[in-house]
Amino acid sequence: YPAMMQAKLGTTDFEIQNYGQSGRTAVYTAPLKNGEERNYKTSSASKTKYKNSIAYNGDIVIIGLGTNDVNWAFWTSNDRYIQQYVDLVRDYQALPSKPAVYIQTATERYDGTLLITARVAENLRHIQRVVADITGAQVIDSYNLMFDLFSAGGTKYSDDKLHPNKAGYEIYGTRMANVLSSTY
Repeated sequence: YPAMMQAKLGTTDFEIQNYGQSGRTAVYTAPLKNGEERNYKTSSASKTKYKNSIAYNGDIVIIGLGTNDVNWAFWTSNDRYIQQYVDLVRDYQALPSKPAVYIQTATERYDGTLLITARVAENLRHIQRVVADITGAQVIDSYNLMFDLFSAGGTKYSDDKLHPNKAGYEIYGTRMANVLSSTY
């Protein structure tokens, strides 16, 4: 959706960079059986993106982590998640550009992973707001921003009932652009 956001916002006032990495977590976890690390800051798949995002020194930072954290293999406690997410947000807040930091709430899951779905609905979104309160970050309520697209459980906007497909990303990018242009 970052490319969709750029198209909607134009290039005069905004330059969108995407340093996201699928499947990453805010919480440091023990490596998986295959040796893979999942943490955004330390995993071999994303630590370069993390370093580049810091070096970019942007004016706005949007962080969308959490849905992978609530997987039973990674989640150990609310306090641990909060502290490590706070640390990540503060990394960006300490940049010379003093960026506006936005935390995206996790979106609903419709892939049949009921335990994770319940954790997102009942716990994670609240905890993400706690992180925002602690750090002074702003919240983008992605859960409600996308709820109407996924609530039917169909595949019009999501091929896997978790991630938006092209049509879903077009709508999400437009909605995210509207949020940024109205708050920044």
